[in-house]
Amino acid sequence: MKSQTYLFVIFCLLLTTGLIEVNNLFHEYFSPMKAQQEHIARLEAQIERQKLQVAMLKNQIADETQQVAWAVPALDKMKPDSKNYALRNIASVSQSAIEPLDLSKPLLEQAKAEFRRGDYDRSAQTFQELMKKYPTSPVLVESLFFQAESYFMGGKYQECLDVVDHMVTQFPDHELTGYILLRQGQILEARHRSEEAEEVFRLVMKKFAYNHELSAQAKKLLQTSVE
Repeated sequence: MKSQTYLFVIFCLLLTTGLIEVNNLFHEYFSPMKAQQEHIARLEAQIERQKLQVAMLKNQIADETQQVAWAVPALDKMKPDSKNYALRNIASVSQSAIEPLDLSKPLLEQAKAEFRRGDYDRSAQTFQELMKKYPTSPVLVESLFFQAESYFMGGKYQECLDVVDHMVTQFPDHELTGYILLRQGQILEARHRSEEAEEVFRLVMKKFAYNHELSAQAKKLLQTSVE
């Protein structure tokens, strides 16, 4: 009987020990730390694969770039009149914009000379040509001003007013806009629209008060209009 009891106790101890080992293995394998470590390992493997892909792409791009360079002969070995010379030049610029030659200033002087001669129709056309060819020219505002003056001196008042409206919209703070507004006031006065003309003169006096000559001209025209 005692031997049976002894064997039973040994069996229970072995069973308990086995269960403890199984429990430890279970917790070790299915623990959050184990899962996290496996997840990190998978991410590291994925990163290594991506690095390998990037390296392969870089090598491919380098090979293609070298092939393009070899396809175009060296610049110092070409004649200036060679077809490949121009091709290599373009390749070396790398998307740089080539600015067209700006001849707006000589054209401006030509138009001013026509204006001084009293050929107002011709000068207005030349100013228009200048602005069409060189819309970003630094003399654009000056060209608009003299074009409006050409129309005014040539008796084409509506065309003058159209240019004035354009200057007011595009260059409201420019002093030449202030001067050409005086012409607008004079045209309104000639059309018996005195109240509108007076508003224009007052606007010039207020907006361009820092320009004593301009504000003085506006004040003189306003006094004449009121009288």
